Order: sequence, then structure tokens, then C-alpha cells
Amino acid sequence: MIFENFEEKQTIKIPEIISSGPKPVEYQKEILIPMRTDQKVTEYMELKEYPEFSPVKKPTKADCQGYKFMSMAQLCRISESFGIRGKGKSFACAAFGGDNGEKAVQADRQAWVWKKGGKSPVKFVLIRAVERFFEEEGLDW
Repeated sequence: MIFENFEEKQTIKIPEIISSGPKPVEYQKEILIPMRTDQKVTEYMELKEYPEFSPVKKPTKADCQGYKFMSMAQLCRISESFGIRGKGKSFACAAFGGDNGEKAVQADRQAWVWKKGGKSPVKFVLIRAVERFFEEEGLDW
């Protein structure tokens, strides 16, 4: 190609770059490994020991510090407090398997149940899963 430099009125020859053509794209086949959040599960996991959890009826994040579980009743109370129409108590309950664990949920949201002790079963959920759930819903717990 030839271009003219207007300031000095000189002709400058610019060498052309000739490509050798496109190179084939090399890639490795992607392997999808299912993560716990990709899997859907039903039913409850049974607890071998009654877990320690915050004694507060409607706990805050701070109340849950140091605990692994909260009761399903506590989760429902927290969810109700947001007062979102159509997304109240039953919405949070369904996100963690529903009343009987029949709803398919992400594996990390699978509820746990304590069936021993002579009382009706007590259901529990992992606090880290509750935190993630409220974060995904855009709710500041």
C-alpha cells in the first residue's frame, strides 16, 4: 500500500502483512460434573443427634452465629416477617422441601429431621443454605 504524507509531501511505502490463514481453534471438551446445587432431592435427612440451635423464636443472623442449624419454624417466622405478598411462610418452606419433604429442592437445601424423643418430628435447615436462599431472593436477613 502506498500512502502520502501530506506534511512533508513524501510517499511512504508501508509493508503489507500477509496472514497465513486462520489457525484451527484448539479446545478441550468441557466435562460437566454435577454439583450439589445442580442435584434435586426429596425427603428429609435424619439427624442422629438433636442439634443445638438458637433459642430465639425469630433469630437474626447474629443470633445464629456458632450454630449449624435452625428449625424450620424459625425459618418460617423469618420469612413471614418480610411480608412479601405470595412469598411468605409457605414460600420459604417450599424452598426447603415443604411440610413433608416431598418438594424437589437443591441438595444443600434439603431439610433434616429429628424423629426421636417421643414428640412429633422436628425439622431443621442448614443456616448457610438459609443465608444463600435469602441472598438469592434479594432479602437482607
